[in-house]
Amino acid sequence: MIMLRLVCLFAASAAVLAAAQAQTRHPPWPPGDEIGMANALGPETWRRCATHLADPKAKSYELSHSRGLMPGDVLYIYTGWGDNWKDPDTEKLYYTKGPGLSYDGARYIAEKQVVLLALDNPFTDPVADGFLQGKAPPPAGTPDGLPFAIHHENLTQSGIYQIQNANLGALAKDKVWLSCTMILPLRAQGDAGSPVRPVAIGTPAQ
Repeated sequence: MIMLRLVCLFAASAAVLAAAQAQTRHPPWPPGDEIGMANALGPETWRRCATHLADPKAKSYELSHSRGLMPGDVLYIYTGWGDNWKDPDTEKLYYTKGPGLSYDGARYIAEKQVVLLALDNPFTDPVADGFLQGKAPPPAGTPDGLPFAIHHENLTQSGIYQIQNANLGALAKDKVWLSCTMILPLRAQGDAGSPVRPVAIGTPAQ
């Protein structure tokens, strides 16, 4: 399966809320791609990507943020936590905690009909120091009984796919705010998840 989408890259989770503005709405995905994942890279998808990437203004931070989020978008959120990833994991830090998307942020991107969310963190959900050991509460605003509420909201309520541990440092450094992305999972059926190779094609800001 291959997914190709227009992508907005935001440098922090708070920028998700800053994108709340009216915009021209597009269909969530091309006809025939009912689950938003297994499309055949039809001409309409290519046209949308080519139109945005050929526009010289598409290189700018301003266009990506005035454009806002549109139905069918993939959203990359760079938090900086991915800079703590090490192999081998000698510091034993990266997988113990980390920033993540707030619950109201998850509801917001669902309203915008985002189809996939990728962060440079291990959980997608925000995880405080000690939370995994039961020594810290979930974030404020988390519904009762849903300690990993972002997973619940995205996967079971909104149908938003998730990628953890995304390598977003180079995109953020080069200020590639708008791009096309291809998500290349394993060619398997019936799985609950898969290792993927996300490929973003865009132009660095000048």
